[in-house]
Amino acid sequence: FVITSYLASNWQTCMHTTSGAVRPQDQSLTQLNVLIRELRRVIRELEEGTIQEFDLLSEMYAMVDSYEPLSKLAIELIIQSHVLKLLTQEEQREVFNISREAINNCVRHAQATRATIRLDHSKAKIRLAIMDNGVGFSPTETQPRGYGLSNIQNRIKKLGGQLRVRSRKGRGTAIV
Repeated sequence: FVITSYLASNWQTCMHTTSGAVRPQDQSLTQLNVLIRELRRVIRELEEGTIQEFDLLSEMYAMVDSYEPLSKLAIELIIQSHVLKLLTQEEQREVFNISREAINNCVRHAQATRATIRLDHSKAKIRLAIMDNGVGFSPTETQPRGYGLSNIQNRIKKLGGQLRVRSRKGRGTAIV
């Protein structure tokens, strides 16, 4: 996701990069190498039977660290630590995948420079909110719906939750 988002949103940079500057292709290769190492680690753990439990907080910080150098997007994480104890491993994975999909949309479509991922607990409900300062869109306009929001909707439905999308042109988007 990170690599394709970066390449899709910054392909024009290649045309204007000076010979001494770091080229987007170089950063993409670095990301690919990190991904390859991570896949090899997971395969090794599966073979050895030593796979570790999913750690949502660590995965979220790793995601932020992987996006920030490759895009103009600064991501803020606000996660109530006690919420992590309320979620099963599967729920944590889904929260991570929803967050990653939403941040991917911020990079690829929203042209956002800031995003916030907030995970909190109130009144017996766990709430995940991803907000950005991007270009937004008008929910009333007929437009082709991409896979991102559909994937998010399916994951939330699987968890028994509800999706709310608030957006206005020029005012960013909030996915709750």
